[in-house]
Amino acid sequence: MNGHRKPFFKLIVFTAVLAAVFFLLDYLESGLLHRHIWRFLSFFAVQGYITSKIIFLGAERSNGYIVPYYFAAMFLRFFCSIFVAFLFLYFGVEHRLAFALNFFILYLCFLWFEISLLLTNLRPNSKKSN
Repeated sequence: MNGHRKPFFKLIVFTAVLAAVFFLLDYLESGLLHRHIWRFLSFFAVQGYITSKIIFLGAERSNGYIVPYYFAAMFLRFFCSIFVAFLFLYFGVEHRLAFALNFFILYLCFLWFEISLLLTNLRPNSKKSN
């Protein structure tokens, strides 16, 4: 698999695993999921793709120096997430506690995934430069 496609394949697998967990929780009628959980998951998957693309294209352009691109992607993720959460709250989302918990947990899951993905891709690059 091409080196540029591998991180995005991992993103698809990660999103599918989260979807399977949500489907199971929904099937068990646990009451833990907000009714917009699938929209949240879609939003964070697309956002994860865009921010990862920014980081990997930036790293490619600047010979592996990703710090400014990572911070740009991090700010983009943060402000887009706040904007979307604000829109949901402004237009009157029900079950606000479930909304906030589901949204925040997904935010952290995708942030953790991005950080772990970057670390696994930086280790081989740092060994090559030594």
